[in-house]
Amino acid sequence: MEMFISDLDGTLLDSCAEVSEFSTRCLNDLLNQGMHFTIATARTPLSALLILQKIPITIPMILMNGAFIYCPQENRCLRMVDFGKACVDSLAEIEQTAGICGMLFAVEDGKIQIYLKTDKPYLWENYFDHDFLEKFDLVHRDYVEKTVSEVADKKIIYAMYMDDCPERLNEMAKLLRAQPQLTVDHYKDIYTENRWYVEVSSAATSKYHAVLWLKEFCRSTNLVGFGDGKNDLPLMEACDEFYAVENACPELKKKAGGIIKSNKEDGVARYLMERWNAYKEEKKRKGERK
Repeated sequence: MEMFISDLDGTLLDSCAEVSEFSTRCLNDLLNQGMHFTIATARTPLSALLILQKIPITIPMILMNGAFIYCPQENRCLRMVDFGKACVDSLAEIEQTAGICGMLFAVEDGKIQIYLKTDKPYLWENYFDHDFLEKFDLVHRDYVEKTVSEVADKKIIYAMYMDDCPERLNEMAKLLRAQPQLTVDHYKDIYTENRWYVEVSSAATSKYHAVLWLKEFCRSTNLVGFGDGKNDLPLMEACDEFYAVENACPELKKKAGGIIKSNKEDGVARYLMERWNAYKEEKKRKGERK
């Protein structure tokens, strides 16, 4: 089985953090014809499910950089990788040193429990849609105001910190990166002015390990990936073929098997449409020769 897997931000999503109308129509048509397609993203279910609600993906999705693999057909977690006690203890110490708290994701009773404690609540207002998520019954309705040290006994799988003051997060990221058992992604939000993020997961997980697991789970014989950033290098390594969008970082474009149109030009959808049409044409020719 040939399977296609795409990153979201900067790759499948446009500059408004949405799947364009063209890409939505194209993906719906291709999936209804039988194409196997899914996504691999650092995004959590809080935003990813809302963004993808108009696309009938049935293959499991890789979320939180591989810490959480979600099955849309069964509406449940297929695989998750938690921090473990050593990671939680390190994270708790760093929170206290940096003086920053944020959003924690834990898995409890098969559902995601959110813990959020922050000194800048205005940054997190309307971060996710409770009413939309409620229909999935995947996330506990209410979040709890607790820090890492207060939930050290929970199965934490992801941590997210947000600030409009980059200096505080810069220091936190530096402390986190000194911990080999943690994977850290520190970046400026491309959609909002004056907002920076630090996202943390266990070093035991990555898009690479999650993609290999998914490939075996789906019995894929050829896996084709798409991405734009440095954090897609592990995705590329796990794929049989990989294409970078035109707007991708130089490191990824240099190693990719090819370059497709940018995210603003619906590069992923257009490539998939062209490839699918070529596949149908080849199948037709083989049928005529018989």
